[in-house]
Amino acid sequence: MTERNPRPRATPHGPPATPHEAQAPSPGADPGSCVMALAHFLPYQLAVAAEAVSRSVAGVYAREFDLARDEWRVLAALGETGEMNTKAAQLQTTLDKVQASRAVARLERKGLLCRQPDENDRRNHILRLTEDGCALYREVVPRVRSVERELLGALEPGERAALERTLARLQERAAAVAAGPAPATHRQRASRN
Repeated sequence: MTERNPRPRATPHGPPATPHEAQAPSPGADPGSCVMALAHFLPYQLAVAAEAVSRSVAGVYAREFDLARDEWRVLAALGETGEMNTKAAQLQTTLDKVQASRAVARLERKGLLCRQPDENDRRNHILRLTEDGCALYREVVPRVRSVERELLGALEPGERAALERTLARLQERAAAVAAGPAPATHRQRASRN
């Protein structure tokens, strides 16, 4: 679960520590210890960075275009693909079923999206942007890309390429870790006996 408003917290020994100011665990620390420096915990660091980046972009689509984060994600996914079913929209936007359903309903009420039953799967709908939805998408994209350029301006071109490679590798590894160990093959089981 990501923290909604990650702010540096006061430490018992002084002022608030940011991830860069917090001390890493000492090299001689007991690896079995239950103490962990949250500021150096990768999932936390990624969540804090993602939240900060997301908030900076949300300033554009929320203030200027009255779109919630989930609405923007669905609008962006459909603007990129043209159409998709609700299940694909969920996967592409990383929204859960309820979040995606509510975002789709709000976009439909705003006249930005239309949905029709999916003939291949009655539990699904085919989603498409309306003319107004396409127009809004074309208006929002240059603004959010501008914020993206501003954010990436903090990185040298080589750093940006390294970041993209690193994020791709982390996502791949996280998927493998989440999947758990591969089941042992027949040969592996036999060699254990």
